Amino acid sequence: MNITKVDERKITKWRNGETPVEIYNFDPDQFKDLRESFHSFRGRLAINEREEKLVYAYQFLRRFDIINFDGELIKTVEISPSTPLLPEKFDPENAVFSYMAIRASTDSFFLLYIGHSNKEAQEKNYQLTTYIEEFDWDGYPLRRYQLDNSFILDFDIIEHENQSISFIGVDVTDENPLIIFNPV
Repeated sequence: MNITKVDERKITKWRNGETPVEIYNFDPDQFKDLRESFHSFRGRLAINEREEKLVYAYQFLRRFDIINFDGELIKTVEISPSTPLLPEKFDPENAVFSYMAIRASTDSFFLLYIGHSNKEAQEKNYQLTTYIEEFDWDGYPLRRYQLDNSFILDFDIIEHENQSISFIGVDVTDENPLIIFNPV
C-alpha cells in the first residue's frame, strides 16, 4: 500500500519498510507572485491507482495539479475566476477558501469549492452557497453541484450500483449536521 505525505513543498511516497521516495517538488518560482507564504502550497490530495495519478487541489488557490506516480506534473488547471493572490502576511480570517476537500472515484474526482472567507461566512451565519465540482482524471470539468445554504467543510461520496453518486457532508449551520445530497 502506498502512503503519501504532503508538506509545504513536496510530496513523498513510501511503502512500509522501504526508503521514502520524493515524487514531486513544488517549483517555488510558480508561486513567486504569492510571496513566501507557505499557505500558497497548502492543499488536499486524492489518488487514482488505476490511472496512476494524483490530484493536488490548493486550499487558497482556485487551481489543481495532476501528477503521475513518477512525480511528473501532467497538467495544472486554473479555474476562472481565480482566487486573489495571498497577501504577504497570511490573514486566516480574510483568506478566501477555494478547495477544502477532495474525494476520488474510479472515473473522476470531486472538489469542495467554498469561495468565501471565514470572516464572510461568519458574517452571513454560514448561509452561503458552496459547490462540489467534478472533474475527470485528465482535468476536464464534468459537473458542478450547487449546495444552497449548506456550508459544509468536508464530504464523502457514495457510489451506487446504478452509477449514480450521493454526497454525504457535515453542515456547520445545523444542530443535526449530517446531510445527504442526491444530485438528479
